[in-house]
Amino acid sequence: MKTKVMKGKLKHDPKIKFASESEDDGIPENAFDQRNVKERITCMIDGDVVEWLRAEAGRIGIGYQTLLNMKLRESMGAAAQEESIRKIVRDEMRKRA
Repeated sequence: MKTKVMKGKLKHDPKIKFASESEDDGIPENAFDQRNVKERITCMIDGDVVEWLRAEAGRIGIGYQTLLNMKLRESMGAAAQEESIRKIVRDEMRKRA
């Protein structure tokens, strides 16, 4: 439902329709999830690492920045998995102590 602000009051306007109200707006529901919104940054990366990224990305047919993002996500997942394993081991050690 659309509303307009008029003189400090909200007023419904049935002629206005949000994209989310459209059945076929062509925009995926998760288009604005944090994972899908890119942020421009500047960082310094060793030349040999950039060279490897570009070569590997070219070999598999994707952009090197896409590959970098994939590798960073893998690392995020591995770190979370490692912490979960550490917690399980600590809990088991406490149970046996």
